[in-house]
Amino acid sequence: MKHLIVVSSDDMLVNEVESSVKIDFKECIVSQYKLVHHFFKDLNQLEPPIDIVISDFSLQDMDGIAFCKEFHYRNIPIPCVILLEPGMENRVHEVLDCGANDFIIKTHNKEYLQFLAVLLSKVVTDYNNNLRRQKAELALKESEEKFQKAFMLSPHAIIISSFEEGRIIEINQNAMKLFDLDREELVGNTFERLGVIKPEIRNTLRNLYIDQGYFENIRIEITNRNGEERIFLISGQLITLGGEKCAIQAITDITERSRIEEELLKSRNLESIGILAGGIARDFNNYLTSIMGNISIAKLSLHDTAKIHKSLNRAEEISIKASELAGKLLTFSEGGAPFAHKVSLKNILKGIIDASAFYSTITFHYIKNNSLWNMMGDESQLHQLFNCIISNAIEAMPDGGHVYIDTTNSVLPADNEFNLSQGNYIITTIRDTGKGIPERDLDRIFDPFFSTKNSVLSEGVGLGLTICRSIVKKHNGQIYIDSQVGKGTLVSIYIPAFDEEEPN
Repeated sequence: MKHLIVVSSDDMLVNEVESSVKIDFKECIVSQYKLVHHFFKDLNQLEPPIDIVISDFSLQDMDGIAFCKEFHYRNIPIPCVILLEPGMENRVHEVLDCGANDFIIKTHNKEYLQFLAVLLSKVVTDYNNNLRRQKAELALKESEEKFQKAFMLSPHAIIISSFEEGRIIEINQNAMKLFDLDREELVGNTFERLGVIKPEIRNTLRNLYIDQGYFENIRIEITNRNGEERIFLISGQLITLGGEKCAIQAITDITERSRIEEELLKSRNLESIGILAGGIARDFNNYLTSIMGNISIAKLSLHDTAKIHKSLNRAEEISIKASELAGKLLTFSEGGAPFAHKVSLKNILKGIIDASAFYSTITFHYIKNNSLWNMMGDESQLHQLFNCIISNAIEAMPDGGHVYIDTTNSVLPADNEFNLSQGNYIITTIRDTGKGIPERDLDRIFDPFFSTKNSVLSEGVGLGLTICRSIVKKHNGQIYIDSQVGKGTLVSIYIPAFDEEEPN
């Protein structure tokens, strides 16, 4: 619905306008104002919004020139057309200079009415197109200003370069600081010519652009002006500027962060080695002390054969424990490869649960899965793995609780979230309702001799979870532990399996 305003005291002119506009505007409202000041008074309250104003040059309270000046002064966002009397052709430039969008000479014939309809339609269309263009240009300008501000004020070093040549087109202040180079040295140049980036690095990044159009957080080494090697993270995206394919890249210097992380890792590794050495020394010292004590008792009891046998048997038992500790260390180390054969997880779990039946305050929830696949692995090591996890679950509930055990077959695709090879797996989840593990300790629970108890010398500290992870890794599987204090712990274990079912 179009809304046209005619400012004129000539009723016939209003009728002519109303007749002509119906040619192009099928639905249209034509309103008349005989006095200019009435029109300006009602302007902001008119409904529906006005699409165009047609004004007679000869008005009761002012002429067309004054009307156009007032119209322009008020900055009214509506197109305006002035109707001139025959013989006023010399006033055309004056009318247009005062702000009118167009004009027409009144002749009151059929051709005049047809031309009036075409002119009004054209003026409205051109005005709206021009308005849309202006809005688009303004939005583009604002967008460019926002981008420019974000580009220059970004805490990251940002570089825009041509894709084909690698020629630097634009660079922000942080990039200049990062490379210790002036803008004049960088813009128009390439990093290869400056000796900053090695050709093989550029080729790697170029191939990533070609393959996927972008890349994120690629770690690279760059040489600065002083010949110092710096470690950077770089992310990039292909864009088009002025019809040319370009690349915008954000670069972050992580040299100091990498150094700190490396020092922290060394410190943590030394701490873990210290705990491991201390734990092993403590255990072997206890074993040796007991062995030596029993041998001393045997030497003092040469007249008592029964007492000698008892002491030597005790020394033998402790020697076996020391041997078992050595075996655990071997499993933890690069040795201790599993003796692989078909293993029934159902039988392992049943045996462990049956052996734990004397814990009257612990309730096991386990439904035997008769369609469960066989595992391929070392039965002794796998028994040790699941026995350790279930024992930990029981120990976490000194006042009693529930242990939920679930097993399922799963086929993992090549690109899976667990970083495992494609194939068939048995997934075992063991969940307890115990006290849980504090979040700060979750990253260290697999460290040798690490304990959530008060002292590393307290009872029960050892290689338990460290051995568990080592066994899982040697079986080409994965183990994940999730825990919340006060809610319990969930252990998920992935072990490769054959897909044929065991006999029911």
